[in-house]
Amino acid sequence: MENNLKEEKLENFDENIIYQPLNHTSLNDLVSSFNLAFSDYQVPVSMTSFSLKKMMQIRSVDLKFSTGAFAKNIKNKTAQNDKIPVSFILCGVRKNFQIIKENENENEKTFKTFKKIAYDSGTGTIPDYRRLGIGKNLLKFTIEKLKNYGFDAFLLEVLENNEKAISLYESQGFEVTRRFLCYNHKKDEVLESLKDFDISRFNKARHYNSEKDNFRRHEDHPGCLSFDIQLKGLNSKKVYKNLDFDDLAYFIPSWQNSYRSILNNFENIYINSLFYKGKIVAYGTINQKNGDVQQIGISKNFRNDHRIKAMDDNSGEKDLIKDKEISQLDLLKIVLFDLARNCESKNLTLLNIEEGVVLNELIKNCGFKNFINQFEMVKILKDF
Repeated sequence: MENNLKEEKLENFDENIIYQPLNHTSLNDLVSSFNLAFSDYQVPVSMTSFSLKKMMQIRSVDLKFSTGAFAKNIKNKTAQNDKIPVSFILCGVRKNFQIIKENENENEKTFKTFKKIAYDSGTGTIPDYRRLGIGKNLLKFTIEKLKNYGFDAFLLEVLENNEKAISLYESQGFEVTRRFLCYNHKKDEVLESLKDFDISRFNKARHYNSEKDNFRRHEDHPGCLSFDIQLKGLNSKKVYKNLDFDDLAYFIPSWQNSYRSILNNFENIYINSLFYKGKIVAYGTINQKNGDVQQIGISKNFRNDHRIKAMDDNSGEKDLIKDKEISQLDLLKIVLFDLARNCESKNLTLLNIEEGVVLNELIKNCGFKNFINQFEMVKILKDF
C-alpha cells in the first residue's frame, strides 16, 4: 500500500507533472507554495514557517496523507525550483469525528461518527498553474490515496461564492452538509459596548480581578444586584475535557474549532466558565494571539425564557439589570466581555457558526458583523 503513494503520473495529462505525498517536502518549500497560492486570495493569507507549522499542528495535518503536484524543469517567476509544489492539499487526520447530515425523511439532523476521517486543511494552486486541470487531478489523486488507506470520509470547507471550487467538489462526489457564517468585531468596540457586562456588576459581594484571574471580596458596589454567579478562568485540560458539551454547545463545531483543535493549541487558549449556584451555565474559548473565539455556549437550561433572577433588591439604587434578571443574551455578553479583555489581538472573530442556530442572532446583537460565509462539504469514501 505504501508503494501506491509514491510518485504517480495520471493518464492523458502533462508528463512533467508528478503527484505525490508531501512527507518528503521541506517546511520552507511548503511555506513558499502556500503563500504563492494564496497571494491573490479573497481573504488575505500569509504564512511563516512557524505559523504554518502551528496551523498544521492545530488541525492535525499529517503530511503522509497530504499531497502535492510537482512540475519538473520549472522555469518561471513564481516557483523557483521543482521542490516547491505547484498545487497542494494539506490533510488533517482524526478518528471518531462526528458529522451532521440532513435527514431526508424528516426536518431533522442526523449525526454520523466516522472512525477515520481526513480534512482538507488547506488547498491551493500557484497562479501560473491554474486552469490547467492540475487541481482537479490532484483532488482525484488524494481521494484515491485516502481510500487506499482506509479512510471513511473526506471533509472540507469552501467559500460559498467560490462557484468553481464548489462545482469541482460536487463533480467528485462531495455534498454540502452545513452552511457556516463568519463574524468579526474590533476588540476595543466589544469592550466599550459590553462594558456594563463586567462580572463585578452582577454580584455586589464579589469583584473580578483580571490581573490575578480570580475573585476578591468587594463590598462597595451599591448599585449591583447579587445573582449568585461567578466567572472563572480554566487552565486545565482535564477540566476542559470534563465540560458538558452536550448541554453547553449550540452545535457541533467545525474541524478547526473542535475540541481536539483547542487541545492541540491549549497554551494559547483562554477559557472561561460562568457558574450559577456552583454549576457551569456558560463558557467560551478564545485564541489569545489571533482573537478567534472558537467555542462559546450557554446551558440548555438557560436558553429561551429561562432567566437567572436577582437574589435581592436592597441596593437602594436604580436597577442596572432590566427586570432584575439575566437572560441568555446577558450570559453571552458576560462571557464575550471577559474573552475580549483576555485577548492580545485587536480584532475578535467567530468563524463557522452553523446557519440556523440562535447564536447567530445573539452574536449580531453584540455588534459582530457577518463578513463571509462558507459551506462544509463531505465525500463518503467507504460504504457502510
